[in-house]
Formats: sequence, C-alpha cells, structure tokens
Amino acid sequence: MREAPEQAVALAARHILVVDNETALAEYLREVLLVREYRVSVFTNPQTALTADQQNPLSYGALTTDQTLPGLSGLELVRKVRGINPRLPVMLASGYSNVIDSASAGALGAQRFFQKPYQVRPLIEQLVSLLVGHDQAPI
Repeated sequence: MREAPEQAVALAARHILVVDNETALAEYLREVLLVREYRVSVFTNPQTALTADQQNPLSYGALTTDQTLPGLSGLELVRKVRGINPRLPVMLASGYSNVIDSASAGALGAQRFFQKPYQVRPLIEQLVSLLVGHDQAPI
C-alpha cells in the first residue's frame, strides 16, 4: 500500500518557515499547517525571518513567503535564503500578479508560486508536492 503524499513528508521537512507581513494571514497559514501536523515558524518581518534562517539554516524544510513585505521583498528574501541554503524548497505567494508571476518567481529560485488569497486545498497540495520532492527545479 502506498503512503499518502502528505504522510511521506519526512519529519525534518515538516518545519515550515512562513513569512507574511499580514499577521492575520500568517496566523491563518500557521493554523492550516498545524492542523496537518507541520511545525511552523511564522514571521511578519522578513529580516527577522532571515536572521532565524541564518542562525539555524538546516532547521527548516521549506520557506513560504509573501512577495510584498516591509523592507525586503519576498524575492529578495528568497535570494538571501538561497545564499544560505540553496536546496531549501521555496513557495512564493502574491496577491498582485502584475508584480510577480510564476515565471519570474521560478527564475529566482522559487519552486512554487501561489496566487493569494490562500485556498487551503491547493495550498496544501502545492506545499506537499514541494516537500516530497516532485519537481524540485524552479518553476
């Protein structure tokens, strides 16, 4: 019998670094992931998230970040995190498709692009696919 994809995600990969300056959205994403037994570290400030990643770069199984952040865009955060841990799976989210799209996100190393607002099922499907190693190349 085959394991469900979500069950196949290794325990170490189940710690998700979430960065979104909108506290309500960040907390919503935390709850969605906690219910599915992911460990979640939420940051509303990208610099603080970057510092956390620098201090323990192997602690996280994936990064999911919003594009629009104060002081450091999501793509800038992805670039900096890639400098620390080039193999960390990344999903970039945006509510502004004219600013970023899947092609530009992929060119900068994000394996997934998610258009806001968050919808639970597609979000979890993309995250699980990212974590179990399907299509690890940038989008």
